[in-house]
Amino acid sequence: VEVDNRRGAFEAVRHLIEKGHRRVGVITGPAHSSTGRDRLAGYRDAHAAAGINVDEELICYGEFKEDCGRRFAAQLLDLRKPPTALFTCSNLTTIGALHVVAERKLRIPDQLALIGFDDMLLADVYTPPLTMVSQPSYDVGRCAAELLFKRMQNSKQSPTNILLSPKLIIRKSV
Repeated sequence: VEVDNRRGAFEAVRHLIEKGHRRVGVITGPAHSSTGRDRLAGYRDAHAAAGINVDEELICYGEFKEDCGRRFAAQLLDLRKPPTALFTCSNLTTIGALHVVAERKLRIPDQLALIGFDDMLLADVYTPPLTMVSQPSYDVGRCAAELLFKRMQNSKQSPTNILLSPKLIIRKSV
């Protein structure tokens, strides 16, 4: 049971582009992880769909951890021509990026737009409320349990793959 990470990232970055952002920085996961690769592919797909070249300088690969969010948000914002928007590919990198935004006293969305992947607790009470890609966590668990029970009833049942769609929750950070 998987979430369509590529589609979720595409929707997030497309939203940023539709709102006028042409320099979108991304803090993605490890290049060797399928989640990191898929979310970066969605980022690239949204640029291609809009006819915008991807600036490789705006792509940061790291772990899905808070310290990577901090380090790479600072790195991106220190560029000679920094991004006008950030797409963070996990809730922990979002938290790290928000620390940097707060330290620099940047106003979201006036000075920097932000969308994170993994809707997190309190995203809607942050000021401003954060636009996030929400994964259907409950459905992932439910589907996995159903598949497990079916497999327990019939061990010869062939493997099944289920791809669930994430949802872009538009709030006020863009």
